[in-house]
Amino acid sequence: MKRLSPKWLAYGSLLAAVLVLAAVQSWPVEDRVPWRTDLTAEVVAPADRPTLLYFTADWCPPCRAMTRRVFSHGPTADAIAAATTPVKVDLTDQAPGPAADLARSFRADAIPTLVLLDPQGRELGRVVGQLDRQELVSWLDSLARADNAG
Repeated sequence: MKRLSPKWLAYGSLLAAVLVLAAVQSWPVEDRVPWRTDLTAEVVAPADRPTLLYFTADWCPPCRAMTRRVFSHGPTADAIAAATTPVKVDLTDQAPGPAADLARSFRADAIPTLVLLDPQGRELGRVVGQLDRQELVSWLDSLARADNAG
């Protein structure tokens, strides 16, 4: 019986690791944030609390990573729901309609984009790109403190 060389064992191990990583990345995860998706004016600017607009699409790898790492985390989802009215603006199909109109009006040219609005619908802050859990919660906290101070 012939033994495999260390080089071929290393290649096999690397291939197995890549296949496992690909499988893990494709596992479905539960987004625990109670996103609103109806995109009516009342949802986008409710009178009693800030609104968090999340511009996203199914084909966006950083958006999928945020779902996996941030929005599927129960305590983070609870913090988002407690502090804001979370609204998901799904740009997957890129067709004309309310989502595209909202993206245009808020200049959401790249995704993911998060925009926090005060209860009157004025922009308090925005982040373009992927955040981790701590960055997102810190960003929301800092904007809430700034809004309460002003």
